[in-house]
Amino acid sequence: MVRIMQESPELPWLREMVPEALEGLFQENDAEIPRTVQRLVEHMDYDRNLETQLIETLQTAVEQHNDDTQGAIWIALILGEKQCHPAIPLLLTALGEEEDEELQAAAGIALLKMGSQGVESLIESLEEESPSVGLLQAGCRLLGHVGYLDDPDLRQRAMDFLLERLEAEKRRPGADLLIENIASALAELGDRRAIPALQAIFQERFQENNVALQDALEMLEENLNGQARTGDFIPGEEDYRWAFEAEPESQAKKKAGAKKSRRRRKGLTKDMKRFYRGLGTEFEP
Repeated sequence: MVRIMQESPELPWLREMVPEALEGLFQENDAEIPRTVQRLVEHMDYDRNLETQLIETLQTAVEQHNDDTQGAIWIALILGEKQCHPAIPLLLTALGEEEDEELQAAAGIALLKMGSQGVESLIESLEEESPSVGLLQAGCRLLGHVGYLDDPDLRQRAMDFLLERLEAEKRRPGADLLIENIASALAELGDRRAIPALQAIFQERFQENNVALQDALEMLEENLNGQARTGDFIPGEEDYRWAFEAEPESQAKKKAGAKKSRRRRKGLTKDMKRFYRGLGTEFEP
C-alpha cells in the first residue's frame, strides 16, 4: 500500500519550493547529487545560511510529507555529516516518522554521526514520560548501533538505558515489538548482563517461542567477551557514501554497489501521484 497524504491539495511538492542552492539534491541525475552534496558540505564551513536552509527544508518535509524524491534524505545525511547540532530536535522527529522508513533511517544515521550529543539527546527524548511509539521503537533499535562510534562511555550509557527499559516493559501488555527491539539492541551492543532477564522473558512471556529473543540470546551467549558489533560504517550509511566521495570513479563504484532506492512511489507516474495527492487519500496497488 502506498499512502500519499498532504496537509493541503494546494501544497506544492518540496522539490518545487526549495532554495536554489539545494535544488541539486532533488534531481534524478545521479551526477548532480554528489556535486551538490559535496558543494554544500564544503560551503557550510563558511556560509551559515546553508545550515538554516537545510534545516528549514527538512522541517517542511517532515511536517508536510511533500517530498517525492530523496532530497530530504540527503539533507538529513548532510546535517549529520557536518554535525549540525541545532538539527538534532528535528532529526529526532524524523526518526519517529514510521510512514517514511528511508527518511527515518537517514535521521538515525545523522543522529549517530552527531556522536555523544546526538545519542544523549535521543536517550533524553526516550526518557520523557510519553515518547511517540515510532520514536521509542526506532530509538531503541538505533541505540544498538552505538558500538560503531567506538565510545565506551556512550556504549555503557546506551546499555544501561536499554536494560532499564527492558525491566519496565517486560510485563506491559502490547510491548512485544518493543521488547524485541530492545533485546536485539542489547545483543548488538554485546551486553551480557541482559542474558538472565532475556531468558526469563523468553520463557515466561513468550513460552520460548520468539525468534527475535532467541536470536538475541544466542548472540549474547556466543559473545563471550561482550564485544559490541562494530564496522567502518554505521549500518545503512554505506548506501549513501558514494555521494560524499570526491573521486568520480570512486563514486561510480560506490553507487554501483549500493542499494539504489527511489521514493517515486512504486512506479506511480507524476500525474497519478498528483491525483492521489489531491484526494488526500490512500492508493492501494
